[in-house]
Amino acid sequence: MLLTTTLLGRCKSIAKINIAKGVDITLWDRWEIKKGISTLEDFVKYYKDKYQLEVSGICQDGRMVYMALMPGSAKKLPMKMRELLRHTEDQKYSDLVVSFTDADGKDVTEAPVIRFYHRKKSSSSSSSSSSKSDKHKSGGGKDGKDGKDKHKHKHKSSKDKAK
Repeated sequence: MLLTTTLLGRCKSIAKINIAKGVDITLWDRWEIKKGISTLEDFVKYYKDKYQLEVSGICQDGRMVYMALMPGSAKKLPMKMRELLRHTEDQKYSDLVVSFTDADGKDVTEAPVIRFYHRKKSSSSSSSSSSKSDKHKSGGGKDGKDGKDKHKHKHKSSKDKAK
């Protein structure tokens, strides 16, 4: 009981860290993005507008997704986040380590992990695209759909998931 009280007392006194004008965080903070951001450009603009922080780099699972100073990084800005981030169909979110610079151009050394929620593709668009590809790949049958082709398509997609 004494240990629990002591730990709770310490948790209340966790120091806040100022990372930008009017933006304080703790070591336990996590920022979440659930909707409204589809491209890398939207992501960068969101943090600039909301927190006056410039995104200088994004890492996912130790892999560099974006680095503002690298040549060609501007070409990635219009890309969809779902294209840039590695995730499976069943994965609901990706945790990102993002580095920022503040309004004065100084590196922000402490920033919370950003949990980016993946939007599920609508079932109507994915089913129509798969039926189109079935028709396109088919070599037999009047209607362009034979059982063999469908099996090959399913097998290929399960292979792609493993990559």
